[in-house]
Amino acid sequence: MAWSKGILTVKVKSSDLTGENDGFVLPLVVIIGLILLVGGLATLARSFGGLLGAIRQEQAGQAREIAENGLARTVGRLNRQWPYLLINCYASNGTVPATCSGTWSNPALPSAICPGHSTISYPPLTGTTSQPAGRFRIDSYTFSGTQFYGGTAKIKVIGERLGGDGSTVVASAMVEQEFDVKPKNCDARYGQPATSSGFPGLLGWGINLGGNDVRGRISGNVLCITCSNAEQMNANTQSVVDGQKFWGPIAIPPVPTFPTNLTATPQPINASTTITAGSTNGGMCAVDTNTPPITHCRITSINFSGQQFLTVDSAAGPVRLYISGNVSASGKAGIIHKAGSNPDPSPGDLGLFGNPLSSNPACMASASCHSQTVTLAGVSKPAKAANLFAFFPDAKVGINGGAQGTVICDTEGECGGGDIYGAIWAKQWDGSSSNNAQLVVPRDMANILLTNYGTQFAISVRDYVGLGVNSWRGFQGF
Repeated sequence: MAWSKGILTVKVKSSDLTGENDGFVLPLVVIIGLILLVGGLATLARSFGGLLGAIRQEQAGQAREIAENGLARTVGRLNRQWPYLLINCYASNGTVPATCSGTWSNPALPSAICPGHSTISYPPLTGTTSQPAGRFRIDSYTFSGTQFYGGTAKIKVIGERLGGDGSTVVASAMVEQEFDVKPKNCDARYGQPATSSGFPGLLGWGINLGGNDVRGRISGNVLCITCSNAEQMNANTQSVVDGQKFWGPIAIPPVPTFPTNLTATPQPINASTTITAGSTNGGMCAVDTNTPPITHCRITSINFSGQQFLTVDSAAGPVRLYISGNVSASGKAGIIHKAGSNPDPSPGDLGLFGNPLSSNPACMASASCHSQTVTLAGVSKPAKAANLFAFFPDAKVGINGGAQGTVICDTEGECGGGDIYGAIWAKQWDGSSSNNAQLVVPRDMANILLTNYGTQFAISVRDYVGLGVNSWRGFQGF
């Protein structure tokens, strides 16, 4: 160090700039590098995690879309091909609610299946999609309501988004939708005015109408269980059917039988006879404890000719006749049903019941196989239809026509008169094809049977449709 012209000069050797300072700079550089590396890795991890999250979210959304696709397909198929299953239930675990009347594999059919609908199996329970690649399955379907007024249904469908190998599930979701189920006419859109109740006033496994009339626009319908078209009912040009002609299977309730807790002696009726409600009527009847009491009568056969009449007075309560043999009402013989001084009681208050449907499989499938022959008639003098419900599932049944040749109908299609006023269900309708017998069916006959015999008897040819969306929920991770 030296002074020169007032300036201090310091000389530093190059060795003074290195040496002991070398150990300070290098760690600083390494630390800064590590900080930058960790920050970069964190940013990369966050970006990668965000990418994975976005992929998972997209796949979850696709799984929900797949489930929605399966739900829409299923409801559409139910509406088009299996509308009667809208009032039945399904559960993938096999356990349906106790409130369900039937299942898709074993449906309860309170109404017949309309022509053109599938009677085989049920909608596919699984399906696949290609864009995006996935599959769906129906988890459950439940219905709450009645066959008369409809109700609400809830369907759950699970969707699964598949990976590139086509088998690995990368995301799953469930959608649940509730919608209305409404009854409607077979050949009409929902909301259109009803032109028919769908109730079969005349029902048979086999139908040979000939020149017979079935009157009543609302409930004067004919149903042939074993027919495949209307032509097989063999109506001629003189036959008038105010309602509709249906064909195909329907759920028929078992025919009522004499109560096992009552006692009565079966007897034939071969002459004019009066049966009075509330009485044992010479031992052939017994009275139960219902309110009002029902009089149950056991009859082996009825054989009338000339002007012999069976008069039934239901003033004290309904009367039910259980007939094991044949019924013949030829000539001007017939059945008179009254209720005291009321000459026009409800047809639900007089029931005529035959033998149960044969358990022989060969006979069950044949309309011409039967154990009874039944010919019914109203009375000709005074001219009055017999108000009754006749159910002979193992009989050939017909009407000895001519009790009242004039049927009068109002502008709404409600009719009166005829030979029988009520409904007739039989194994085979073929006993009066050569005459102009007239069955007049009240428009509310289904409700009459519902009141007197229970919901099983209020059958009708009715369609159903699923409408709208009452609620919708989605779940992920199934």
